[in-house]
Parts: sequence; C-alpha cells; structure tokens
Amino acid sequence: MKKALLFTIIFILAQQVQSQASPQEIKWNYTDITPKTFIFNKTIVGYFIEEYKDSPRIAMEIFSDSTATNKIGSIKLNEIIPTEIFDVLAYSYKDKLYLIKATKDNKICLIHEDVMYYQNWGKGNGLTLTKDYTKPQILAKEKLILDNYRLKLKNALSTVSKLEAINNKHLVNMVNAFGVVVEQKYDPNKFTKDEKIIYKQLIQKLKSQNEEIKTELEKKIDSKKTLTELISITDINKQLQIEHAYNDYSYHTLNW
Repeated sequence: MKKALLFTIIFILAQQVQSQASPQEIKWNYTDITPKTFIFNKTIVGYFIEEYKDSPRIAMEIFSDSTATNKIGSIKLNEIIPTEIFDVLAYSYKDKLYLIKATKDNKICLIHEDVMYYQNWGKGNGLTLTKDYTKPQILAKEKLILDNYRLKLKNALSTVSKLEAINNKHLVNMVNAFGVVVEQKYDPNKFTKDEKIIYKQLIQKLKSQNEEIKTELEKKIDSKKTLTELISITDINKQLQIEHAYNDYSYHTLNW
C-alpha cells in the first residue's frame, strides 16, 4: 500500500515537473535505441486508468509521421486492442518519451516512459503496462532449438549414467580415524581391462557431447536472443552435472 502511494506521488510530481516540450522541440534518437516489439497489457492498462483517470496520459497522441511534429489525433490506452503490436521507433532522452508505431495500420504514437513501464504494486504482480511480443514463428523456432538442446542434455546424462554404473561396481569405503565409514569412492585401479576400454570410449563420447552442448548455447534464435537466454535453472544444473562428470571421470583415463 505504501509503495502504491509513493509511486502515485512520484508519478504526479513527474507529470508536473517534466518538460512540456512542443513536438517541434523534442529531440528524437532514432538509432541508439534498444529494439522492442510489444503489446499493451489490458489488465495493467485498466489499473493505470483507474489510478490516473484524470491524467492526460491515459491517452496517447497520434502523429502523421515519424518526425512527430504534426499531431493528427489521440487514442485512449483502453481503446487499444490487446493484440495490437507496436515497435519502438525513437526515444527522447531529455523528455523521457517513446515514439512507437503500430504494425497493423502504421499509426505513430507518443508515450511517456513512466507510462510504458507503469506497474501497479498492489494488484499487478510486477507486470508492466506493456509487455514484450514475439512472433509465433520465432516462438516455434525457439521451442525447436530448446527441445533439441534438452535432447542433447538427456543423451549426455545417459552417458554419465553408464560411466557411473561402472564406477558403482568398484566402490570402496572411506573411514575416519574411528573406523566409521564417512563416504564411498570408486577405485579406478580395480577396473577390468574391458571396463577401461568401455569407460574411455564413454569419456570420449561425453567430451563431444559436452562441447556440442556448449556450442548450442551460442546459437542465435533471432536477432535479439541466443539459446542461453531461454534455458532454465534446471537446464543449467543438468549442464553443470555433465561438465563436472566429464572433468571428474576423465582424470583417471589420461594414462590408460
């Protein structure tokens, strides 16, 4: 509740203090901007309008072209269709304004930065008034590459399991000064000749699998992402398990 009240005060002060520059006075940066494609979050828009119903910022000004000098109308935020897609065209560092373009009808609008990233702390669960949009074709490509990466993890973990199955045949008890077993370790000196051959083959296979997994992480999904940005904590843990297994188990095979 206190956060919501504080944000309200800051937002109102920002409206009063921020430069009321005319369109002709705004200096737009069209090149040094982060690419962003987004849609409006209908639920958060509703919270914003409920909270700032008397603010002029519940509407966006519409301009005739990307110079944003000729205003031709306005549109209220709650009149925007939730599926309507926008791209960021330019940004004004001084005035904290974004110039955005609708992909459907090419209308060009002006939106304040604090509106674009507005959050309702009491109801919105951290969601902002706008949210990133990714084309379905790109999502399908992301899923395909992610599934392929996870299949490689699964296959590498299968190799790890085969190595550990050999290890488990040759466990020895490690005892402390009182003769109490504190842990078990495998003894590679007890491996049979055939086990050593198979084990070394598995290590070579795991090495290739581990390197291939690392290469996968650098694959580009589109112009903005690599696979690294899509994987989960679970994926990372599996990859670390594979890497540690290779480092730990390959040590004894160097002299075989």
